[in-house]
Amino acid sequence: MPPNHPDLPLPNDTEGMIAKAKEMVEEANRLQGTSSSSKRSSKRKAEELEEDDEADAASELQPSKRVRIEEMKDELKIEKVKSRALLGFTVTLAIGALIPYVF
Repeated sequence: MPPNHPDLPLPNDTEGMIAKAKEMVEEANRLQGTSSSSKRSSKRKAEELEEDDEADAASELQPSKRVRIEEMKDELKIEKVKSRALLGFTVTLAIGALIPYVF
């Protein structure tokens, strides 16, 4: 409703309005059969537990193993970039060599 609506009651007592709002929320929760505390305590699903177990297992690796794995990943990235660059260079030379034969 717009703030200047004629049917809108003017707030006289803000503490009373807050208390009334809390009562309305409690009544709504009772009607729905839920409470605010039951919403906060949700059970974890099995999938979430499995993901957490995998994360714990990864964090249990020895630091030296993690460092070696990261180094291997970096080496693989470098190797991949080199192979793409070589492929691009080769294709460019091949196209350059074919241009005189086509025209």
